[in-house]
Amino acid sequence: MTRLPGRLALLLLVSAFAFNSTNASAQTEGWQIDIAPLYLEAATTDGNLAINGTHNIPIYLDFANAKDHLGGAFTFHGEVRRGQWGFLGDVFFIRLTTDVNYTTPILNVPLAGTLKLDQTVFNGKVTYEVKPGSHFHLVGGIRTVTISPSAHFTGPVGGLLADINISQTVPAVVGGFIYRPRLAEKVVLLTQADIGGGGAFTWSAVGGVEFLIKRWVGLAAGYSAIRVDTGSVPTTGLAPINNVEASFTQYGPAFTLAFHWTEK
Repeated sequence: MTRLPGRLALLLLVSAFAFNSTNASAQTEGWQIDIAPLYLEAATTDGNLAINGTHNIPIYLDFANAKDHLGGAFTFHGEVRRGQWGFLGDVFFIRLTTDVNYTTPILNVPLAGTLKLDQTVFNGKVTYEVKPGSHFHLVGGIRTVTISPSAHFTGPVGGLLADINISQTVPAVVGGFIYRPRLAEKVVLLTQADIGGGGAFTWSAVGGVEFLIKRWVGLAAGYSAIRVDTGSVPTTGLAPINNVEASFTQYGPAFTLAFHWTEK
């Protein structure tokens, strides 16, 4: 087993923090739109790839040194509301690369290799404000998680171990709440949590505040976390690797600049 060295700094991703970056103004019957095209999160990734259910490659990448392991990232969040009903959606993509060591389950020989881990998470949720002006919303919808780990092993006997090269999208039905009351004239409390299951077990949570620079733009800061367990995923390589199970948690402080528009 190997613990992957390295750290994530200034990691761009949409985590649960995205759901709360919105103007907590009074209830209106017109359209309300919130958009946040980029999220900045100083996140830690802590997880595991389980090969054949028993042989593990731990994944741990923390706050500093992202330039050594962050291969790419993309994020976007949007939300629309009219009256008590609304819809929110977001997507984040992140690619991590690092060196790994692995001990073959049959030969008990350590092998060096390179691991690339692509993660894409999409969220689509319906929101309902329980009471107009209460700022307490029930949410429900779907989260899809695409995990694409690939590992190439090298060394004198590297050819005896099949490379890992898989990609699978697993869905989860999620439900939870959003609560975002105004604490002061220009300060909004941001809290959210959800949990779900199906093809994958997942949960997310966030706490933070937003400062409204203007009526139409706000700067938010907080702390967020998301957990995903994909379950067993069949591989495309030869024996002795038959399946891979991926699980990871991403957590850390998050920041965003959100734009708000309300129909008059």
